[in-house]
Amino acid sequence: MNIEQIKQELLQLKGLKEKEYALEPASKYAYYNPAPKDKDGNVAIGRPFPLVWLLQTIFSVAGVPLILNQYLVPWQCMAISGAVLIVNIILYKFSPKPQRLVVNKNGFTIDDQNYLWDDYVGLYLFYYEYRAEPKVRYAEIVLIKADDTYILVDISRVLNGFNYSKIATPLRDFQPPHYKALK
Repeated sequence: MNIEQIKQELLQLKGLKEKEYALEPASKYAYYNPAPKDKDGNVAIGRPFPLVWLLQTIFSVAGVPLILNQYLVPWQCMAISGAVLIVNIILYKFSPKPQRLVVNKNGFTIDDQNYLWDDYVGLYLFYYEYRAEPKVRYAEIVLIKADDTYILVDISRVLNGFNYSKIATPLRDFQPPHYKALK
């Protein structure tokens, strides 16, 4: 199965039209400069703690009593802010967390699942979005196996808040040379 056959199969599988997607090698979207590595030689992409939860927590503990102190007695303000704080904690605990993508010389890890470069012969990025409200973007890594089959790795939650280049750059930097020969 070549990349054109994979593309047609993905279009059918996702119910997409020709112009609603992009299926390209990581090098097509990568920045010119290499991705910055940590002290262990890894590139980690993703946010460990969403900023919005921190802002909501600060508002619920400090903002609610300041706003309501003219209308309610202090213990009522604290009860309301405590209730808002508990709701925020419950929402954070049970809502989907941002994914974390870690790329290194051996492969990449996402959602505690390892994908080793040696197990595959190629890598493409597949981006698409549905035009329905609300507009939702999807991103997947297409890993091609030696037997011409492929697997899809969802990276939509990593992509949230990042552009394609932020993810494509470390994938391009670390992938084996024979991946780069595929077009």
